[in-house]
Amino acid sequence: MCQFRAFVEALDPGLSSFGQLQRERHLEPWLVEVSHQPVSASHRRGLVMEVKRFLDDLEEWGWEQAPRRRLLFAQDIPKLSSFLPRYLPPEQDEALCRAFLTLEDPFKRCGLLILRHTGLRMGELLALELDCVHEVPGKGAWLKVPLGKLRTERMVPLAPGTLDLVDEAIQHRGR
Repeated sequence: MCQFRAFVEALDPGLSSFGQLQRERHLEPWLVEVSHQPVSASHRRGLVMEVKRFLDDLEEWGWEQAPRRRLLFAQDIPKLSSFLPRYLPPEQDEALCRAFLTLEDPFKRCGLLILRHTGLRMGELLALELDCVHEVPGKGAWLKVPLGKLRTERMVPLAPGTLDLVDEAIQHRGR
């Protein structure tokens, strides 16, 4: 918000009220300025969202000096690129798994290997209950993962070696 205020004050020193803001005169040049800043895309997005929220709040509060019309719109908020996750090359994955095996703390070693074998997130692993392993007739052992990032439960199939890791982690857990 401070950057926006400084920009507008430099652009139009005679401006004395938010109600005098104009999209063409003040907001559009500021949006161009923000788009050329040498910061991350998420930081630029945050700057625009902060000003948009402020202006929206002025209108919602019914403040007398609020702008007479909407000045920023959802399409003004910079979009973030959506990158596909990068995979580990097989040799790096094997080196990582070998490094896990050298850990002295069995609980940490088992936990990291379970993460690696199941694709769980750290929070999901920590939230597992003691009775998280379910035997599905004809389908083997499955891990019941409680509410995760997407607020849904799911079942993850376990390979025999991974089932042994879960058993070992349970043996070494704390209170």
